[in-house]
Amino acid sequence: MNLLYVFVHLPKTGGDTFSNFMEKFFSHNNTRNGFSYRYPRGVDPKDGWDKVRFVYGHFDINFIENDLNFRDREFVYFTFLRNPMERLYSNYYYANRGKVTIKQWLQSDDYFVENLMTKYLGNAGGKSATEKNLEIAMKNLTRSDVNFGITEHYDESLRRFQVKFPDIFPTIKYERKRISVKPDNYNNDPELNTMIWERNQLDLRLYKFAIKLFKEKT
Repeated sequence: MNLLYVFVHLPKTGGDTFSNFMEKFFSHNNTRNGFSYRYPRGVDPKDGWDKVRFVYGHFDINFIENDLNFRDREFVYFTFLRNPMERLYSNYYYANRGKVTIKQWLQSDDYFVENLMTKYLGNAGGKSATEKNLEIAMKNLTRSDVNFGITEHYDESLRRFQVKFPDIFPTIKYERKRISVKPDNYNNDPELNTMIWERNQLDLRLYKFAIKLFKEKT
């Protein structure tokens, strides 16, 4: 069975840490395990796309299965969700600090500002997320081929992955990558908090749904 493990990396959910962790297993120097490929900036594998075992990047959950390089493969998905407010603040302090104020950023049409998790997991295809996308995202989280973790429960999430996939998680030791540096009072402004909630109602509902599923599987 030629499984392809796919990591749908939702920005600022601990995804770089997870990608790095997985790459150590699917190493370019470890032909027994196959190769990893970072989409879209990976180097085309010399030994053929069928040798690729792990693909990761910022894309919608249905994106890779529509890539002709991976036709006729069976997919196993991983992803992480995070509290929408914490994800937004982390996103800002990682990518935008010093360029614009956080208020300006939250008022912009930046793709990352509004319901990003629903967009990625609900197959919005680069468009604004809708109730339909939320419905799709929730359904995707219940699929048997989709394995999700919660950033706020990172170690527990990895432990569950290890129980289900012991062959690719021989260890769950990891090194944290690309951590956002935020001021101590970053979330103390009620106006900013309100702006985040108002623009991320779908993500808030998706996150609450994910938390409920996560706890039910304990």
